[in-house]
Amino acid sequence: MKDINLIPKDYLIRKNKPRIIAWSAVFTLLAISLLVYLYIVPLNNIKALEQEIKKYDEVILEYNILKNKIDKMLENEELIQKKLEVLNKISINEIKPTKVFEMVNSSLPKDVWLTDLNYTFTNVSLTAVAGSTSGVTEFYIELSKKNEFTNVKLSPVSIDENGYNFTIQFSLSTGSDGNNEKRAE
Repeated sequence: MKDINLIPKDYLIRKNKPRIIAWSAVFTLLAISLLVYLYIVPLNNIKALEQEIKKYDEVILEYNILKNKIDKMLENEELIQKKLEVLNKISINEIKPTKVFEMVNSSLPKDVWLTDLNYTFTNVSLTAVAGSTSGVTEFYIELSKKNEFTNVKLSPVSIDENGYNFTIQFSLSTGSDGNNEKRAE
């Protein structure tokens, strides 16, 4: 037996057409929704990741700044350590200002008076007045004999109404230059 359809084909096609349009609209909306969802969710994730990366960039920048500062501090620490070692060596053997004054004062002949004494870290300059040239010579010789004093130099002597004016300059031996050993020989 044969199926006979008494309804015309045009009618059936027109009747199914609204359903096809409705289903295609639903599928289109679903596809658009799915695309929007797939676009928005990753976009939000990308934005969140970009913010995290930005935070890490700031942390890395701060880290690099701190690392540079620490590196400079370590370099400076090495320099300071070397300077401290040198200062410790010098300060162990350094002659104290009071000791310098005592040694100079003990070397003064009776007719010599100090008028000025300048003391720096390793150099001393003293100005004096003597009643005679022998006082100048005696004072110079006494200072030259001291092991603690090196490079003792006498300036030209001038004379005025007070007496013979002169300046003696010398360096303090720190023990590190070997002068003490040379003098002991």
